Amino acid sequence: MIPSLVSISSERYQMPREIQRRATKMVHGLNNIAYDDRLEILGLLSLEKRRRRQNFFNHRLIDEWNKLPSDIVTSTSVNMFKNKLDDHWNDVRVKSY
Repeated sequence: MIPSLVSISSERYQMPREIQRRATKMVHGLNNIAYDDRLEILGLLSLEKRRRRQNFFNHRLIDEWNKLPSDIVTSTSVNMFKNKLDDHWNDVRVKSY
């Protein structure tokens, strides 16, 4: 069962990468240039780098969430959450100056 999950997972990531590879070849004048060079010319990140960046962002977001005081996290409405979060950020800014 595990090998089939691994192949499904890798197939899931292979298809978008192949689409990106083919799409960048379709740009006039880039069809004979290496994939990494095409990405650089077009100002694009590889899917792997975008995933790593997203993972980094998610970890930062989780870390920041975990640092919040419990009264903010347990807010019972969105407006209450926003107001408490704004107050918290204002307090943090004041203390850091």
